[in-house]
Amino acid sequence: MFRKPKNRNIRQRQRELSDDEGGGGGDAKVKVEIKEESEQQDDNNESEEEAPIITFSKPKPPPAMLSFNQDEGVDVEEFKIKKPSHKKRAEKLAKRQKELEEKERDQKRAAKIEVEEEIGIVIKNSIKVTPQNVNHDAVEDDPIIIAAIEQDLETRSKFGGFDDIPDAKAVYEAKKRREQMRRDGTKSKLQNGGGDNGYIALSTGTTKTIEKVAHSRLIREDENDMSDEDGENAQEFYSSKSLLISEEERRRKEQEEFLRLEGDSDDDEDGDETAAADEEAKRRAQESDDEFAEWEKHQIRKAVSTQKVKQMRQENYAINNEPPPEVINLEDGEEDMDIEIIDAPVGLKGGNVPSCSQTSLTDIMEKLRKRVQDKQEFIDSQKAELQRKEANVEENVTLIAGIEADYPILREKYRTYQEMRLFIKDLLDCINEKIDTINDVENRIFSMWKSRSEKIMKRRRADIQDQYQRCYAAALGRTYQPSSDVMQRETNCNGRRASRRNQREKAGIQDRHHDGLSSDEEEPESQKFEYQRTIADGLELAADVFHDASEDYTDIGNIMSRFVDWILVDQKSFDDAYVSLCLPKLLSPFIRLELLDWDPLKDVSKPLHYYSWYQALLQVGTNKVGFDLENATIVGLIPAIIEKLFIPRLTKIINEQWDPFSLAQTRNLTYFISLLIEETPTLTAETKSIKNLLKAIMSKFKSAINEDTFVPLYAKEALQNTSTGCYAFLSRRFWSLIKLIQSANCFRQILSKEALHELIIDGIINRGCVLALQLSPKDSPKTIQKCNAIIDEIPTDWLPPMNSAPFCSLLSALKLISEANDSRQTSKIDKFIETVEPL
Repeated sequence: MFRKPKNRNIRQRQRELSDDEGGGGGDAKVKVEIKEESEQQDDNNESEEEAPIITFSKPKPPPAMLSFNQDEGVDVEEFKIKKPSHKKRAEKLAKRQKELEEKERDQKRAAKIEVEEEIGIVIKNSIKVTPQNVNHDAVEDDPIIIAAIEQDLETRSKFGGFDDIPDAKAVYEAKKRREQMRRDGTKSKLQNGGGDNGYIALSTGTTKTIEKVAHSRLIREDENDMSDEDGENAQEFYSSKSLLISEEERRRKEQEEFLRLEGDSDDDEDGDETAAADEEAKRRAQESDDEFAEWEKHQIRKAVSTQKVKQMRQENYAINNEPPPEVINLEDGEEDMDIEIIDAPVGLKGGNVPSCSQTSLTDIMEKLRKRVQDKQEFIDSQKAELQRKEANVEENVTLIAGIEADYPILREKYRTYQEMRLFIKDLLDCINEKIDTINDVENRIFSMWKSRSEKIMKRRRADIQDQYQRCYAAALGRTYQPSSDVMQRETNCNGRRASRRNQREKAGIQDRHHDGLSSDEEEPESQKFEYQRTIADGLELAADVFHDASEDYTDIGNIMSRFVDWILVDQKSFDDAYVSLCLPKLLSPFIRLELLDWDPLKDVSKPLHYYSWYQALLQVGTNKVGFDLENATIVGLIPAIIEKLFIPRLTKIINEQWDPFSLAQTRNLTYFISLLIEETPTLTAETKSIKNLLKAIMSKFKSAINEDTFVPLYAKEALQNTSTGCYAFLSRRFWSLIKLIQSANCFRQILSKEALHELIIDGIINRGCVLALQLSPKDSPKTIQKCNAIIDEIPTDWLPPMNSAPFCSLLSALKLISEANDSRQTSKIDKFIETVEPL
């Protein structure tokens, strides 16, 4: 480390670009750091201040050659002589100076030759720096200090102002003088006379001292400014390459060189002191870099004084003709500042007349109007917000009052909700407990009627097959030997036919009857008793299903009374809960128990409105005060039950129990369906349950046509031979087809015209009746009766038909029969042919 003597001024001048770096026409900025030091003199306490240094940025010329004659910037620099603070050091260096005086003169002569190649500083500003007068009386009586001040003034006089621009020689001499004074000390130099013409001679016997500023301007040194010990490097030039050495190495080289020179001078007088200096140098060299950096930063911070900054700013404002800013009270302490002053473009001088504002009275008035308008809009918005909040307050007050008034009603609603929740929960638990028993009893009765229907159809088909086999054997002239089962069936069949014949004779309708028109549904009395006993057992079980339950959960009237109370309290919540959709299913278990013995195919003497459940639903709400009997939910409850309970139940009966060849069943069925449709307006063709019902009817008819419309084919001789029984069997099958047509015509108010046309014309007449007419004798009166029977079963509203194609086969058979008989007997046939046959 360098020794850090007190009160030593160190000023550095930095340059950003070296002479080795190439570039074209770029701007270079020269930074000058100013250090102001106020030294307290012994008795007068008078401070010495330096003139401010101003930096101007100018475009840098191309760096082909570096010369002081080229304008690189406007620099005004002040060179201050460092004043040593140690007298002993000054005396030692003064002795050494005497020996080096002669060599310094030679160095100056050599520097004159080479100074033309150095960088010159051209000052273009017209600001003059007047030299300061030194008051010798106020300074210490020490002649060394007085001599230093005089030489400082002498140096400044050569740079008196911007008008007295120094030449390259003067700049070089001042620079070398400053470097020599830094290296050897001011007092010893002054004591030895100061050299020729007030300049300090350059040393030829010491090594070159590298400038401490890392980025200062690169100066090619004089060949004599070298150490005596290094004669080979006498012509060495400083360039950017030499400055690329790391900061640490350069510092240590400076320290070692400085301490070596100091040690050589000290060896002449005191060897012990030299050894101590060497030890001190080694110790300082080992100190951390952080301490050196802190010391260097402290020295730089002392380089600039506030007074110089103020003076420089005032001069800058005076040059640019600008008013000074507000006064800023700078602290007494010193601070680091990088000062860079750029020449402002010189404008027309107006005598420091302040610029006049361009604002007019109209602009001011407009701004005031806009401001008033903004304030008014703000006030209006606040008023609107106030009104809105007041309205909210009024609304809330009204709402609170309404809630307080509705509190009794809300309390009653809450009580009703809780009661209904508990009631419905208990009701569902009760139904779930009994529903299995109800389903078991109902299924038992349905199974009984289903098995009965299947047995009758199977028996009918067996009888037809047995009779056909007997006639077929007779037609072929073979002996028919039936089995015991066949004989048993024939015996039973003949007994049923004899029984029906006796009944018709008693009724007086035997003459109008034709074999085959009866449905053959007779059953033994034992079988009828079995059916009655099964139904009775089911009704007995149904009566005991809810014997352990309260009437509130088993009586339809009591159950509906609870829902009526709910409607009276809160109709909206009742509707929102979709209770109307759930009531039919909720009440269906109780209704089904009453319908266990209900058979619409056999008995229509007891319609639905005779049942207790129907009467209970009609009386719902009649005992409630204030209840609207026209309530949509209550009024639509019975139609909903019919649609969701009775129609599906009736569809099941058709699929399992209905026999299309039974004219009695068909008439009862069509009567009941027509009654339901008439009393229930909600039942339409688009209703899902009605669609399923109609599909079941059509399916049952098609099944009968495919399986039960058998027409036997015999030879003409067999038909003419009455002993074979073939003609009688053919006639029986024909009249059974006529009966099926009659059964289909019963649905004329239920089924569509197209559906009936498909069943009667296409399904029965063309497939069976026409074939039977073709096999029958043409001139027989019985054949004419058959033709008239077919004509009678065709609905009159179908004639004349829009399309006569389906009637072609029938017309052909009728024409043959008409031609074979007298026209008086076939008048009806002829008229039908004329009506149906197209022109």
